[in-house]
Amino acid sequence: MHVLLDAQYMSVSMARLRQCFEQVRQQQFSELWLDVGDEGPSLAMLVNGTQAWLMYLCDHHGDPGFHSLNPSYHGPADLLMQFQLNNGQMDEYPVAWTLALEDACDACIYFATTQGERSPTITWEDS
Repeated sequence: MHVLLDAQYMSVSMARLRQCFEQVRQQQFSELWLDVGDEGPSLAMLVNGTQAWLMYLCDHHGDPGFHSLNPSYHGPADLLMQFQLNNGQMDEYPVAWTLALEDACDACIYFATTQGERSPTITWEDS
């Protein structure tokens, strides 16, 4: 398992992954990527404070993958939240896609322990 956290790429154990989450919790913005290898799926987590959204990319080239959805969100459909990428770029994504940071971290742990599966506790939508 490999992780890219705020532009730092490393092999990761479960203990190291938990340390990455501690680092994420101490920052306003973070971008974390997990992958199981060159041909395997990957999972991205973008963080803004206590909120995060997930993007799961399958192992198929050109496959748009899936993004997280918050089925409990009942606010305006067009409300956006900012997320900062590793390169400093600010992107905006629908608040309806965001989850509590802890739920997103749990989904990352599930991805790591299952070697690339999507967490069944997250509602996923085709991207």
